[in-house]
Amino acid sequence: MNRRYVITFLILFIFYITDSVIFLVAENETEEYLESYTFLDKYTGPIFVGSLTSGISMIIASYIKSKYFPKLKIIDNPFLDLFSIIVGAVIVIGISRGIHYIRN
Repeated sequence: MNRRYVITFLILFIFYITDSVIFLVAENETEEYLESYTFLDKYTGPIFVGSLTSGISMIIASYIKSKYFPKLKIIDNPFLDLFSIIVGAVIVIGISRGIHYIRN
């Protein structure tokens, strides 16, 4: 397989994993605070947290790409994006379920 595809997949995968993990942690920690001290409610709070976590994840993924693969041109392929998101989602859900199973 082409090295560019693998590295592009890994960068997108890292982005999605980072986004999901930060979202899971941040949503639980900030939900009550956002509802109590801001104009956000239970519907708009997750939108704000999701936007914030996506931005942080983009910064992390961009840093990894620029630091370790500065000359690599990322492949723009929506199917590769979709595949990396699905794989990342399955892994994050699996880890989350595993943690809940161990705690209970």
